[in-house]
Amino acid sequence: MLKVYRQEDKAFLNLLENVRFNKISSSDILLLNERVCQPQDGEMVITLTSTNKVANSINHSKLSDINAREYEYEGEITGVFDEKRLPVDKVIRLKVGAQVIFTRNDMYRRWANGTIGVVERLSETEVFVKLENGLIHGVPICSWDAITYEYDRTERKLKKNITGSFKQYPLKLAWAITIHKSQGMTFDKMSLDLSYGMFVEGQLYVALSRVRTLGGLYLSSSVQECSVLTNCEIIDYASEYNNEYYINNEIERGKAVYAPLKECEYDIAAREYLMLAAKKASAGDLKEAQRCADYFFSTVVCDDIIFGCIEKIPSNIERIDNVECKLLMAIFNLYGGYYDLALKGVNEVIKIHESKEAMYIKSRALMKLGKYSEADEVNATLAENFDMSAPDLKALYMIALLNDLYINEPGIELMCLLIEKSPKYNNGILTLRAMMKRRSKKLELPMNSENSALVQAFNSELDDVSFLELLKKSRKEDKEGVLFLLHQIKKVSDTKI
Repeated sequence: MLKVYRQEDKAFLNLLENVRFNKISSSDILLLNERVCQPQDGEMVITLTSTNKVANSINHSKLSDINAREYEYEGEITGVFDEKRLPVDKVIRLKVGAQVIFTRNDMYRRWANGTIGVVERLSETEVFVKLENGLIHGVPICSWDAITYEYDRTERKLKKNITGSFKQYPLKLAWAITIHKSQGMTFDKMSLDLSYGMFVEGQLYVALSRVRTLGGLYLSSSVQECSVLTNCEIIDYASEYNNEYYINNEIERGKAVYAPLKECEYDIAAREYLMLAAKKASAGDLKEAQRCADYFFSTVVCDDIIFGCIEKIPSNIERIDNVECKLLMAIFNLYGGYYDLALKGVNEVIKIHESKEAMYIKSRALMKLGKYSEADEVNATLAENFDMSAPDLKALYMIALLNDLYINEPGIELMCLLIEKSPKYNNGILTLRAMMKRRSKKLELPMNSENSALVQAFNSELDDVSFLELLKKSRKEDKEGVLFLLHQIKKVSDTKI
């Protein structure tokens, strides 16, 4: 588990960490309960509650209390679109004065997913919302596509199929929302409804971490110590070791990967996890070694910089006859440069359990041994089992690269998809740039665009190091330019797949 850096309030951040690790003290409870108060009239505050029933009840009650005409807007579904996956209600009911939340980022950056506003003006065909900054904007109807992906073994391509679409205003009533649906959102002001007790394991932490500062938090009632529940997985893990052992491992991992993860340098962080796994295995701490290996697999995208990082293979686990240790040995041999041993070891693992992690290691070993056709077969098996709602980025990257370099099939469309799923991953953009250059292709560059500098650099002969420096600088100083670059990359994806 990584530390949270959403909050800038140090006292609040410390309180959150204590809640998270079940270390909350009496003073923490007292500090938290100082926020048992009501928002002032006119404040745009959203209430977080534990169930849909409670959230819906609050929203419907608040809407009914407004003495104004109610407008009804019915969304339009074409083709096949699972109504359980609709991003907003199919039928939205609004009144002037209703508090709403946006469920989609605006392309002009006037609002973001999670921005709260109040309905200012309505008609049969128009919705105007006033934001907290006082600006009033007309809200356009948005379209969402229902998409499925299929990997074609013959063509070695990932094919995107649009099965249907849904059009509706990107708005929901927002006097209340469930804690579950708030994940990924951040609020300046938030009221936490404690009237129904504290929920399920870890939900208090999730709820509290949605708000930026302690001063922006309002509690409906006092927090009780029994409400602070820790995830069972942590409790089970901690039951085998004392707390100091567990916390020290968390700190060691956190220190190793904090800097690269902060800069979205996923592959550097993955290398740190892998080196820690080898260190722990050498010390005989196999549980922590396996945990570090799990973090490695969930973090890595491109492993090019990781090969050779294991200077000494932990031979003490070589004779342990279980699938977990066999997989660890295959990993260490692969990234230690012993590709034949890695392939032999991972084949033994796959006979017992054909996991996607083992298949990934097998493909990488085959690649290093120059057996590209065999690696491609492994990749095809991986691709056929993709969950494209949350694809395995390392497998997606590997397949794109293999297709582009060795199977004589361009991987441009796959790399575009990877960037769409992980837009902060700089190496994906660099790799796409190299792929397009090999085929003398460029991003579309509209005339007289104010944000085109980064796209121009992408299309230029600028070396990779200089382009990467510009990309990193732009992420800090020219966010509009980065968004424009990503938008042009998405155009490539839409035309290629």
